[in-house]
Amino acid sequence: MMPAKDDARRALIAEMHSQGMSDVQIGERLGVSKSAICHIRKDMGLPAVTRGGHKQLVTDADLIKWEAVGMSRQEMAERSGASRVTITKRLWELRKKEQRAAQVAASVVTDDEEDDEPTPTIIGDALFLSAFAAVRVALPTNSRRAETSNRDGRIVGLPVPAFTVSSIYGA
Repeated sequence: MMPAKDDARRALIAEMHSQGMSDVQIGERLGVSKSAICHIRKDMGLPAVTRGGHKQLVTDADLIKWEAVGMSRQEMAERSGASRVTITKRLWELRKKEQRAAQVAASVVTDDEEDDEPTPTIIGDALFLSAFAAVRVALPTNSRRAETSNRDGRIVGLPVPAFTVSSIYGA
């Protein structure tokens, strides 16, 4: 495509876009794919022409009110014009939203609650970490390593500490 032709096409796309045409409609008029029009439009910095999405047939407030009154999902669907499945999904989403809001409210910490937390200590941390200290365990007596250990004068079958006095002083 030559630059002059490209500029002319971009001007045409901008004009059609300003008239409120969607990418699909512009593409059909120009004989170009919708994705190509979308790329050109984005490159030009033009926003997508939207129709506003799906129209909600019932508000969240109505659903909450109807559920509080005790209406069934089918009655809510008939009254709003939406399907029963849509009503069920919307109610489920409302419950999830309420649960998240409750979790956020419960996780908010006040200054008084912060004072009740224990201050970590070096002794407490060292005690905790000591549970993960390496411990050598002697192998069973019928293994090759156990035979080597017995030859070196070690007792097999009992836990052996990670370091002993003999290993420190070379004895």
